[in-house]
Amino acid sequence: MKKLSKRELKSIGGGCGVIINPPTNCDEYCDIQRKYSGVEICYNNPQIPLSCETSCQ
Repeated sequence: MKKLSKRELKSIGGGCGVIINPPTNCDEYCDIQRKYSGVEICYNNPQIPLSCETSCQ
């Protein structure tokens, strides 16, 4: 069953652990990173300013 669920996850999200709407600011982005720690996050609209990555420290 584990093999099936992994395959299903890959086919659904293409390797994404979760698919969500993108955050509107860096605070939201950091909250999402903390909430889904260790999970591959994919955004419906991947227009995310990468400068947010550094402000999450």
